[in-house]
Amino acid sequence: MNFLIYRYQCGSCQCWFEHYEMTPVVYGEFLMRSATRRAERYLNGLTDPVYEEVARLLRLETSVGSRSDREQSDLLQTIFGVACDPDADGGLFQMNLLPRCPDCGGEEISHYVASEPPRFVDLEIPHVTHHRWNALNQAEKLLVLENELKQHGF
Repeated sequence: MNFLIYRYQCGSCQCWFEHYEMTPVVYGEFLMRSATRRAERYLNGLTDPVYEEVARLLRLETSVGSRSDREQSDLLQTIFGVACDPDADGGLFQMNLLPRCPDCGGEEISHYVASEPPRFVDLEIPHVTHHRWNALNQAEKLLVLENELKQHGF
């Protein structure tokens, strides 16, 4: 897979560093990072059946189903990690997490910009898996989603 190189400025120590992200023109594909940022997984939301399943289950929730399509999509991206197998340390994978600063370990990024001219790196990132989620029945899946929604104030 080809990833675009970005330049990031750490919000803590102000250093600049480079890392990769999905190219912005790719629709429905995500680079997921674990909460610890020690592992990454690739998700193609257009072909991953669990992604569609979680979207469908979220629409059944009264606190979510009445929201706009955009809000539902944002919420799906926020909580989808609960349907993914965790990293080796037990950390959940999340969408839209930026990399940690390699110098200070800070999580806050003050600025980021695609490399200019654009540079790409070809990497094999493992696909996200759903073994734990697939072992649950429908009621258990709904309970997992309800708990995650509560944690996010819904």
